[in-house]
Amino acid sequence: MAIRLEVFCDEQGFSADIEVDEMDAVSTHFLLFPSADIGRVAVLKAGRMKGAGKALMLGVENEARKQGTFRICKLHSQCIAEKFYASCGFVSEGDVFDEEGCPHIMMVKKL
Repeated sequence: MAIRLEVFCDEQGFSADIEVDEMDAVSTHFLLFPSADIGRVAVLKAGRMKGAGKALMLGVENEARKQGTFRICKLHSQCIAEKFYASCGFVSEGDVFDEEGCPHIMMVKKL
């Protein structure tokens, strides 16, 4: 409802009194929850296992939250990094797939 009020009332000038009607109760409503797609995460060897990667991921998540439009972060994790992303709160989805000759898994995190 908040999206409809912003678009139709605030932006387009329609009355909020007529935006909600009897059709709402019998309609199916669809929402798009935008996701932040994260790619090419890299930490120099000297910074690994010292918290640099987690700090980087936290910064990405904080920026996504700050922008206010993202509800999910998604990434293609190399399978060798799956445990790292899991420790950052990401959950694996689907099957392993090949990306540039390297096994990957889709991982997501709700913000």
